[in-house]
Amino acid sequence: MERKKFDSISELKEFIDSEGEESDILEYKDYKTNDDVKRHQDEIIDCIVALANKRGGYLIIGVDDDKNLVYANNIVFPLFKDQVEKWIDSFVDPRGLLDMQIKRVSDDKGQCIIIYVNSKPGVCFARRKEGREKGVTSYFFPYRIGGSTKKLNFEDFFKIYVQKFLESLAVSSELIKKEEEKMHPIRVRVISGKEKPFNSELVNNYINILRTLKLSTKNIDRLLQSIRNEVLKVYSRRKINEEDLPAIKNLVAFACEFIKNTDEGMTKKIFGILYLLTKVPETLHIVKETCYDYLKEIYEHGKRYDDLVKILDACGFFGDRIDGIMKAIESRDQKLLDILVSRLDFAAVKERKFELIKELVLKTNSLDQERDKEIINKVFNLITQLEEL
Repeated sequence: MERKKFDSISELKEFIDSEGEESDILEYKDYKTNDDVKRHQDEIIDCIVALANKRGGYLIIGVDDDKNLVYANNIVFPLFKDQVEKWIDSFVDPRGLLDMQIKRVSDDKGQCIIIYVNSKPGVCFARRKEGREKGVTSYFFPYRIGGSTKKLNFEDFFKIYVQKFLESLAVSSELIKKEEEKMHPIRVRVISGKEKPFNSELVNNYINILRTLKLSTKNIDRLLQSIRNEVLKVYSRRKINEEDLPAIKNLVAFACEFIKNTDEGMTKKIFGILYLLTKVPETLHIVKETCYDYLKEIYEHGKRYDDLVKILDACGFFGDRIDGIMKAIESRDQKLLDILVSRLDFAAVKERKFELIKELVLKTNSLDQERDKEIINKVFNLITQLEEL
């Protein structure tokens, strides 16, 4: 289940007031700094996995146990986001079953950070190295019970695993029924808690259907979602078998054809699939080799889809991102600025932060203080984050 997103501090406060105390879907933390966050790595991982294993929920940073907004102003958000995403990628199995987004909301007093955890069929484990030499890998099954995160024993875990497995069968059975009614003989595969290998045959066949048949928007969307589910397996494992590379090449070539002949909504879905492929070196190479020039052309014609920018960034279009940030300021492109700042490796630029601050201040001098007020505020927010490094 997709969790409601908050667009402002006031919306967040209304939610906190209505929900009340911590619960099986809600956890508050008042971490003060990025170092404080780092010290609580295991606690954060366990809480996120526990929420996913229960029914999804929220981990909110900047609220104390008494529901007071204490903000998280000394946490550098891009560093926090990068830190938590790397932990989840490294210490959660199977990674593909954990669906989360990390966002922040702010007002004139500061920021709060929200980790949205969505519910999916299946169960996840947290793992970590233990023992004197940190040589033993232990697996834990975190689960929310009331307002606490607990590590269940095997017996309790097995009961919940069976329950969630049966839920996944029920969901998949309903999908199969709908698919049979509308698109026979195409089948939706049953999803269980165990990840299956990338299905190159399914991808190639669905691409062939999309290329050769005139389908309704709903049916196109269904097939693209099935293809995306296969690509997510590659993304979650961060690797691809050599025998599956032809299917990926076919998919990327099809994506370029499809973008030229479809509406904006479907275009965004295709960009989302291509972006997942940029996360694996072998498939990133295919994206660069097959459609980099065309994607660059789309961007240079003024399109600023989030995933398009991320794909070009992964392909090296924006260099070290600093150059792209400076160009975004010059062109007053707020959306591009937001995307590149969110992807900036702050740790990598720490040594030259004052040089960058000087350059950013000079950039704001060339802007109109009234007309460009919003982008100037974004630049000074970036300067603040650099100062805190």
